Amino acid sequence: MTGVRNSVRDEHTIAIIAGNGSLPTELADELTRLGRSVFILGIEGEADPGIGKYTHDLGSGFPDV
Repeated sequence: MTGVRNSVRDEHTIAIIAGNGSLPTELADELTRLGRSVFILGIEGEADPGIGKYTHDLGSGFPDV
């Protein structure tokens, strides 16, 4: 996940973790409508492609422990 720190615009940005389904995108749509900036961290292979219209990054989930 390179560039995550540079992607978040300010301390008022709301971060959303996106797994499977459309809820994270719907939440981002509403927050944006209300004037908030969002950053979405999507789980690679699971996150809805709709997160692409927002500042985002993809991660592979939890590391093997």
